[in-house]
Amino acid sequence: VYALADPRNGEIFYYGSGRGDRLLDHDREASLGVMTPKCIRIREIRKCGLKHEARIVGLFSSKQAAVAFELELIKSAPPGQLTNFQGTLSEAEWVI
Repeated sequence: VYALADPRNGEIFYYGSGRGDRLLDHDREASLGVMTPKCIRIREIRKCGLKHEARIVGLFSSKQAAVAFELELIKSAPPGQLTNFQGTLSEAEWVI
């Protein structure tokens, strides 16, 4: 599980989980012009000549445990801080 943070203020703006080069996917998406709040924020950071920070916040032996931890982080963040989807999905729908 990882966090993406804005180097301008240290604020975490995205929590994610994945394996391999998943962290690089965010850069690719932003470079391709994907219009999600996460990608827009990454491009705003780049316009300042900076790069977002990637922080590993947890290592897990199962995907289910990782996604459960990611969901807890998302739920505990102040409203409006994260660019993650924060709609009405139930926890069961988040766990893959």
